[in-house]
Amino acid sequence: MSESELLMEAINAFVTNEYFYFRQRVPIFIYIFYLHFKNKNNQGAEKIIRWGLSFVVALLSYAFIGLIMDIPFKKFIPLNWRYSGLITWGVFFLCYYYISRRITNKNLTSFTLATIATFGGGWLHEIPFYYPLSMLFNHFSIYYLDTQFFCLLLLAYELRNLNFKPNKIIYAALTLYLVFSTILYFDYLYFIDYLWIYRIPTCLFLLSLLGGIQMEDKK
Repeated sequence: MSESELLMEAINAFVTNEYFYFRQRVPIFIYIFYLHFKNKNNQGAEKIIRWGLSFVVALLSYAFIGLIMDIPFKKFIPLNWRYSGLITWGVFFLCYYYISRRITNKNLTSFTLATIATFGGGWLHEIPFYYPLSMLFNHFSIYYLDTQFFCLLLLAYELRNLNFKPNKIIYAALTLYLVFSTILYFDYLYFIDYLWIYRIPTCLFLLSLLGGIQMEDKK
């Protein structure tokens, strides 16, 4: 199956409410797109990035309207998800992109880092709730290896290429993530009424990683 056919299959899965199928494919398409254009000055690629950012902003605005109007999520957006997840990761994506953009001065690199960090973060924050085997292998994925987990490996690889060096803030954010995840593992029901904070420690940890990038040349 060609890349274009896979893309159409993923889009069809999204509009037919197969969200989990969709999220296993999108980061792979974007990463392939990044590999193809990263060393090229392509206006078409820049335009696609602007479209992607506009889509995220529009989706977030739409979700905020539904939340404010207290409309049940599934009636407002046909996905098996919640406002807390969509809005948290949407805001995270935009923050990750703009912070990375200030550091790297590269739109495509920043967009790609934001994408794989967002999808990878969706896997990382769920560690306290699942068994490791079921989190590594997913029948929705193209090759049965969970793509969200693979995104974390890609993120580590790309950060390494950007001369990543850990610092005290990263270690502090990692400690917060580990402590919070341990608490959730043993008593997640305690936080059942606080769904909006579930993802925050993961987001802070992933955002802190950007502080470890050592750019030698931002041109």
